[in-house]
Amino acid sequence: MLRYIILVSVFLSCNQFCSAQIWTRTNGPTTGNVNAFASGQNGFLYAAFGPLYAGNKSNFSRSTNNGATWSYTQQTFSNYAYDLIVKNNIIYVATDGGIIKSTDNGITFSGFAFSQTNYSIFSNPATNNFFTGNNTQGIYKSSNAGVSWYKVLDSTGFIRNITGDDSSYIFASGSSQIYRSSDAGENWDSVLNSNSFVNCIKYVTGGVIYAGTDSGLYRSQNYGSNWTLLTTPFRKVSSVSLDNNSGLMIGSNDGIWFSDNSGLSWNVFTSIIRDLRDILVTPGIILAGTTHGIFRSTNAGVEWLSSGIRNASINDIDTRSHGRIYAISPISNNTHALWRTTNEGNFWENVYTANRLIVKVASFDSNVYLGTPTGILRSSNNGSNFQEVFNTGIQCYKILTDSAGSVFAAFGNGLFRSTNSGINWTNVANINHIVYDMYIVNQSLMYVCGFGKIYRSTDGGKSMTLLLNQGQDFVNIAATSNGYVIVDGPGVYRSSNFGQNFTSLGYPQSVVIDHFIFDKRNNFYFMLGDDMYKSTDYGTTSELFNSGLPGNITSIGLSSTDRLFLGIDGGSVYKTVSPVTDIAASNIIPKQYSLRQNFPNPFNPVTKINFDLASNTGNVKLVIYDITGRNVSILVNEMLSAGSYEVEFDGKELPSGVYFYKLTAGNFLGVKRMVLVK
Repeated sequence: MLRYIILVSVFLSCNQFCSAQIWTRTNGPTTGNVNAFASGQNGFLYAAFGPLYAGNKSNFSRSTNNGATWSYTQQTFSNYAYDLIVKNNIIYVATDGGIIKSTDNGITFSGFAFSQTNYSIFSNPATNNFFTGNNTQGIYKSSNAGVSWYKVLDSTGFIRNITGDDSSYIFASGSSQIYRSSDAGENWDSVLNSNSFVNCIKYVTGGVIYAGTDSGLYRSQNYGSNWTLLTTPFRKVSSVSLDNNSGLMIGSNDGIWFSDNSGLSWNVFTSIIRDLRDILVTPGIILAGTTHGIFRSTNAGVEWLSSGIRNASINDIDTRSHGRIYAISPISNNTHALWRTTNEGNFWENVYTANRLIVKVASFDSNVYLGTPTGILRSSNNGSNFQEVFNTGIQCYKILTDSAGSVFAAFGNGLFRSTNSGINWTNVANINHIVYDMYIVNQSLMYVCGFGKIYRSTDGGKSMTLLLNQGQDFVNIAATSNGYVIVDGPGVYRSSNFGQNFTSLGYPQSVVIDHFIFDKRNNFYFMLGDDMYKSTDYGTTSELFNSGLPGNITSIGLSSTDRLFLGIDGGSVYKTVSPVTDIAASNIIPKQYSLRQNFPNPFNPVTKINFDLASNTGNVKLVIYDITGRNVSILVNEMLSAGSYEVEFDGKELPSGVYFYKLTAGNFLGVKRMVLVK
């Protein structure tokens, strides 16, 4: 690490450390099966995570800010965690290694009772007796806070759930059976055989109890003596909960449903969140535990954000499609997941799981391309399913798409191009050696490097010109439309004349910088060691640009909103807090709101948009739409103070045509028309 400190001081002029937060972690991708929630004192919330895949340990996590963020406390306390409760500020967790407890808000756990598998744990609020169901097919009871236990029921199946009221009624589910005790758990009888697996039971009040099964939702209104299978728009019920007004919330495979009339009629609460395992309702907050993390709503389910543990290792990230960002991460040694966000990382969706290694991702419109150790997979429906379209048997190092939809793939045996959405591929310019990196500047100009060679194309990749061949591997390359090219490996070199000549930037050959990218103002970003840097003079000098980053960067991309996105090894996806394209602002506060006509108009390809904010109105959004109403760029989406602003829009990636820009700020809404002519 000392080597990097010396290099920074000599070569990068990096004594200007940023004090403001630059980067923030996005809400995803999330991983882990959320088996159960519990709430404690002082706003603490707890979640038991099952292992993500076979062979892993379970996790226990907690939140100290009402579920906004979560952190692991003790990650491998058992093989699998099934259920948890909080009693007298002590956390009890039922696991397949016994019942364990924590007396320090989940920081540490100790063994407590039973060495066999325990699927459920419950404490009667009236008597303080404890109950657990385990793999001996029965229910055990403790009347001394778990010090000693005795069996009170032999069941026909494992007891998965136990619930009860504040008197003497207790209910339990085992396989397809519902059991009831009316004497505080001493004696039990079977009150329902559903002929379908019972996933959850919930006692409400006044003798009303619900049982969620694989075939639907059952209800009893007389303490379980009689049951009715309700007519519902869903079948498999995985969780039952109550909202703050005693409305009924049901978690199913196809979303969350709500009923305010005891299950007689239903409305879909959200269909976005699927594969529900548990729902926790606290004042002002709803948490949904799923097979892929925790989701949280603070406005009665109108909007949901992923707030789960974000520990996915990101192999690659693609930001080139307008409005969509893709990321890939491993979930086991031979299984990789494709994630997608359509709202700047506030919500990530696992859209595809591949039972093979995935190393790179690229997209254009609805087409998504995945690079594997042997070829290319393609999806034509935004990543829902894939087919192999190209197989070379050689490692893929990078995939890119240009603004016309052409796809370029760099392999260990050459550079390949497809002009028909990946159906057919051709070798580019007989480049048949290893290609590590490529950089598409616009539809015409691109650069390629690998095997000691640097190439340039000025016709969209149809042909290539060899610029440099000096016998050392170049592994990273980035370029601008005004002629600057920066390459690395080993040593860092720069050209200011479209690659005709290269000169060293002064780095020793032992220094490797990577993850190159230019923003729309030609600011240059790169990684050195564990740090991210920014240069405003094409790499001559640089300054630290990593406030808020954990390091271990794996990939980088610039979104249509001019935010940088980073993939992190073991830390998910980060983005810049604000767009990296500066917004010029004046200190004069205008008297009224206004959105002005862009200038120049028509334009090619850059124009400027000015607007006035008369007061501090909260979040301000400036969006570009094409003639069909499709969102093609978000220029501003952040909190702005009162003042006059100027934003630059670069349409070099868009075709000629009519576009509209819309400004929303508080109650103000303005729309204007502009024309791009190339």
